[in-house]
Amino acid sequence: MRAAFDWLERDLEGSFAVGLYPTNNKRFFSEGRADATSLGSRRPLLDVTATSARGTTPLERLGFMPEGDRDTGDQVRVLYYLEEPPATGAGDRRTLDLVRYEHRPPFRDELEHAARAVIARGLQAVTLRFFDGADWHDRWDSAAGAASAPRAVEIRLTLATADGGRSVVVSVVYLPLGGRRA
Repeated sequence: MRAAFDWLERDLEGSFAVGLYPTNNKRFFSEGRADATSLGSRRPLLDVTATSARGTTPLERLGFMPEGDRDTGDQVRVLYYLEEPPATGAGDRRTLDLVRYEHRPPFRDELEHAARAVIARGLQAVTLRFFDGADWHDRWDSAAGAASAPRAVEIRLTLATADGGRSVVVSVVYLPLGGRRA
């Protein structure tokens, strides 16, 4: 789960929060929660424009990505979804994968053209909450709010345990450029 937190934290910390880039290229959108009930929806858990010089290394193909497999530009659109993994056998306990999609350049919308990587397995749910500097919110939409990014994001991963139970792991990411605008 540490790797999942690392990816989410890096993408959140690199999110665009100031007017350095054109407004229509900046995104910070989140439904706030993804679990089995959200699988039919194609709305992402998180859709954010960020700065990133490093591409995604998929769990399916460990190691460094060959340089020709990715664009090294600093702007990237990152989308996170919870997806159902393929069945591996009878009696499988159904858990979910946290999947990261990366668009370079960030203007594209088609997932089939994005780099895809499973960054965590064995999840039941992922919940994000957003702090604007005064209040916590269950969803965030940079186009509808007063700021393009929140001041802080709480990440809550709910994991399936071997005994059939669940475990919850929580982290908070502070975004110094986010929050309400004066």
